[in-house]
Amino acid sequence: MTYYYFAGAHTAEGYTDFSHNQLDDLGRIIYLTGATSFVIASILEEIRDKWICFSDSIEVWIDPLSTESISGIINTTDNMAIINGVVHTNQHISAPGVVEQTIDLSTLFNQELLSEQKEAILQLEKETNHFLSLAHQSFNDGLKIHDQLEEVYIEALDFEKANQLAEDLIHTLFSNETTKTNTTTSKHRFLGASTGDGVIDFIPNLTQNIKKRLLIKGRAGSGKSTLMKKILKEATIRGFSTQVYHCGFDPSSFDMVIIPELSIAIFDSTAPHEHEPEKHNDQIIDLYQMTIEEGTDERHRESIQSLTLQYKHHIQEGIYFLNQAKKARNKKAHIYTQALDPKEREEHVNMIIKR
Repeated sequence: MTYYYFAGAHTAEGYTDFSHNQLDDLGRIIYLTGATSFVIASILEEIRDKWICFSDSIEVWIDPLSTESISGIINTTDNMAIINGVVHTNQHISAPGVVEQTIDLSTLFNQELLSEQKEAILQLEKETNHFLSLAHQSFNDGLKIHDQLEEVYIEALDFEKANQLAEDLIHTLFSNETTKTNTTTSKHRFLGASTGDGVIDFIPNLTQNIKKRLLIKGRAGSGKSTLMKKILKEATIRGFSTQVYHCGFDPSSFDMVIIPELSIAIFDSTAPHEHEPEKHNDQIIDLYQMTIEEGTDERHRESIQSLTLQYKHHIQEGIYFLNQAKKARNKKAHIYTQALDPKEREEHVNMIIKR
């Protein structure tokens, strides 16, 4: 199986990266540096295609700026990973040369040609970072509006009903179950994100083999993330390994929790990653209907509409800036591609695969 997700994302808190968490306990980690993200992504894609033919399970990281590129691959069968060290810079080196290895790809390029384009390269890098900063600010402005929208529903939330619902759901999901494995892990990721290509999510891919899916509906502030955090806490107490998917907009919130051993997934099924039941055991839990005071939408219609429009404006603005950052990065990538030695690239790919 091949699973897709984001290890990093451009959020209201800036660029947030969980890549180091995915790599814990792997026997071999190769970081590719010294080239543009585009060149490294093309190498990763070639290796991914070869791995898929021979490995039972592959995890693919989508580039946080462009859905057309990948920024990392994990071969869980062989217990190894190859990572774009230009995108994911928060590298935790524990045993250099033994576990972690860095491969410098700068020798793939004609340095004389690159030197001629030095000013253009530096300017494009500056533009990329500028647009990323503007995107993060737009998302942060949107988060402030979103917080105001949440307050409308938090004031109408019946906390007693919400707590009882959580208790009942935990009892139903876990009963007297505890883990039957000896090791417990918790992987933190993003199931989707705002990118230079728009908003995308991988819920169908990530839950394709899950038997029980809980689709959480509700408004902002109705307790979706809180419910998932309670389920995560119970799973941890009982010793289950978990996959925690943070919100690509506000990473302090959760969008999905998967408990692989129980084959259970609970996820936020509202825009921008709204999904409907597709499997026999899928279940909708509508927190607006179950925990929010009736008539809340109607009583606050004007303020809700105003805040929603402002929020959407900031999100679209942020995506626009990410798209501009992507364009600047692509122009820089074109310069490097023109200076690339195809023979050197092929030799490096073969060398990496053999390792």
